[in-house]
Amino acid sequence: MRRWSAGGLCLLIALMAVLGVAALDPEWRAAVALSMTEGNLADSLKRPEFWGVEYGFIGAHLAAGRGFSGPYPDVAEATAVMPPLLPMLFGAVFAFAGHQTIAGFLLLLIIRVIVLGLGFWCLDRCAVELGGGGARQRLALAGIAALLILVFAPRQLLFLVYDEWFLFGTVAFCLLSALRLLRGPRVPTWRSTLVWGAALGAMALTQPIVAFALGCAMIAAAPRVQWPRLLAALGVAALLLVPWAVRNTVRFGSPFTIKSTLFFELYYGTLVSPQGIHREEEVMTGGRHPFSPGPEHEHAMALGETAYFAEKRDLFMQSLRRSPGLYLAKVAYRVAYVTVLFPFSRVHQDYFSPVVPAAVKYALYPVPFLAAIACWRLRPDRRRELTFLVLCYGAFLLPYVLIHFWLRYWVQILPVHILLVFIALRQAAAGFSRTRRPAPPHSRAGA
Repeated sequence: MRRWSAGGLCLLIALMAVLGVAALDPEWRAAVALSMTEGNLADSLKRPEFWGVEYGFIGAHLAAGRGFSGPYPDVAEATAVMPPLLPMLFGAVFAFAGHQTIAGFLLLLIIRVIVLGLGFWCLDRCAVELGGGGARQRLALAGIAALLILVFAPRQLLFLVYDEWFLFGTVAFCLLSALRLLRGPRVPTWRSTLVWGAALGAMALTQPIVAFALGCAMIAAAPRVQWPRLLAALGVAALLLVPWAVRNTVRFGSPFTIKSTLFFELYYGTLVSPQGIHREEEVMTGGRHPFSPGPEHEHAMALGETAYFAEKRDLFMQSLRRSPGLYLAKVAYRVAYVTVLFPFSRVHQDYFSPVVPAAVKYALYPVPFLAAIACWRLRPDRRRELTFLVLCYGAFLLPYVLIHFWLRYWVQILPVHILLVFIALRQAAAGFSRTRRPAPPHSRAGA
C-alpha cells in the first residue's frame, strides 16, 4: 500500500506541474473560460497551434476523407512530411468529435492528460528499476520532473502544438520496457522481446530519431547473449514500418521510410539558420520557410513536395562540396547549443514557459548534460542500465548536431533528462552521506 501511495503522490506532483504550465498562460485561461461560458469554441482556440499544426492539418484531411495529405490546410496532396502515427490519432479524434469544436478540444485534452499520466507512471517505475524505490527518492524524482517541466516544457505540452506531450508518454514507456529487458533474465522472454519491438516500431512511426536512439543504445548496452532476441525485436519494429514504406513507394517512387525532410533540414541548418539552430525570428520571417506565408511557401506549392525537397537536397550538396567548412562551423555551433548553451530566442521565451526568466533557463539547461557525464562515470553501479540511458541521450542528440537543432527537439526526451538528473543527484547524495558518516572505531583486539 505504501508503495502505491508514494507512486500516486509522485504522479500527482508531476501532473500538477504540467497543469501549472497551462494555468500560467493567461491567454489560454481566458479562451477556455469564454468557450465554456458561451458554449462555442472561442476564436483564439481555433488557431492552428491548438490543433497540431502540421499534424492537425494532416489529421483534418484524414477526417475529411482526403487521405494522408497536406501538411497545409489548403493543400490536399499526398505527403510524407510527418511520421504517420500522431496525425492518424488527430484524424480519429476529429472524425469522432469534430475539428475546432469544444468536444474535439476536450477530447484532445483528456487524451493528453492520460498519455502524460502514463508517462509519469512509467518514469516512477523506471526509478524503481534503477533502485530508487523508496518514497523519498520517488518524491525527489517527481520534484525533478516538475522543475524541468516548469522551466523547459513548452506551453503546449498539455494543450498546444506538435508532439511533445505524446512523446513524453511514449518515450517513458519505451525506457521502462528497455530497462526491464536489461534487468531481466540474461535471455529476454519472447513476450518482452515482442513488446519492446512493437514499442520501438510505434516510436519510429512517431519520431524516428527517438527510435534510432533507443535502438542503438539498447544494442550497445545489452550483453551479447541478448543480441539475437534484440535483433528479433528490431525485426518486429521494421515490420511495422513496411506499410508506410510501401505507401510512400507507390505515391512518391521512394520509401522515405518515415518522413521526407532530411535534406530540407540539412539545407536550413546549413544555409538559412545563421548559427545552425532554429530561431523563429531568424528562420520563419521574411517568407524563408515553406510553412510560413511568403515566397518560399508559394515556391514549395508550385514545385510539389518531392521536387521541392529534391531541390533543397541539391542546394545542400552543392554547398557541402563548395564549402565544407561552413557545414562544420554550424556543427560546432550546434554542439554547444545541444549540450550547455541555452538557445535563447525572443520567440522561444514566449513559447517555452514564458513566466520563467531566461537566466534560470541558462543556469539549468546544462544540468542534464553534466548529469549524463556523471552517470557515465558512475556506470559500475547498475552498469548496463546507466550505459543505456547515457547512450540514448547521446544517440538522440547526435543527429541534431549533424543536421539542424531546435529547442523543442531537446524537450522531446525530457524523460531521459529527468532520469539522468535523478540518478546523478542520488549518487551525489549517497557519496555525501558516506563522507559524513563517522568511521568505525579501530578494533583493539589483541592489544
